[in-house]
Amino acid sequence: MASGSCGRRCEGGQCVRSAVMASSRCVTLTLSYDTVTRARPVFEALAEGAGSMPFQPAFWGEGFGMCIERFGTRESSKTVKENAMRVMVIVKANKDSEAGTGPAEEMLTEMGRYNEELVKAGVMQAGEGLHPTSKGVRVHFGGGKKTVVNGPFTPASEQIAGFWLWKVVSMDEAIDWAKRCPNPSGGDFDLEIRPIMEMEDFGDELTPEVREQEERLRAEIARKK
Repeated sequence: MASGSCGRRCEGGQCVRSAVMASSRCVTLTLSYDTVTRARPVFEALAEGAGSMPFQPAFWGEGFGMCIERFGTRESSKTVKENAMRVMVIVKANKDSEAGTGPAEEMLTEMGRYNEELVKAGVMQAGEGLHPTSKGVRVHFGGGKKTVVNGPFTPASEQIAGFWLWKVVSMDEAIDWAKRCPNPSGGDFDLEIRPIMEMEDFGDELTPEVREQEERLRAEIARKK
């Protein structure tokens, strides 16, 4: 439950504007959510229309450390997303996915609901499933040669059956979302979460010329989408 003096009421992760608005001097807001994932939709709803809101330690708590560092400033929800980290969530293969056995209709429906939650929360940037490795190839570089190796590849547990690209506030938020993923196999199933390297991660090796080229290429890719 979240409540404040801004004329809005927040329950169960949903925030709605009350019929009668209070004074524009909104100074108090108390949240009681146990995870970042559950608190985030409330912030998104509160920020919608208002454009920005102050970050306070009592609002964000420990899970939003990067926001607490901006205490006393006014930041929009868009700024939070721009400063978030990107991760690849790798769906590890198993004997069923390698056999080409697709998920049942019920699982596809459940996974669709999960993807919809990810999209609505602004987390999911992309996501795709992959055919089994029997339909894939590898290009091996070695000894000055390039060799094409046809699948399938083993062991199955070390292969990839699909992936998501997520934008999250922290690795903790990514883990929280991953734990909510439906299990398509009903048995052993693994998701591997890997942070995506940003330009800043390359340090001094990334020269201004290379940085400019990378930014130009990303802008060109965005225009061609």
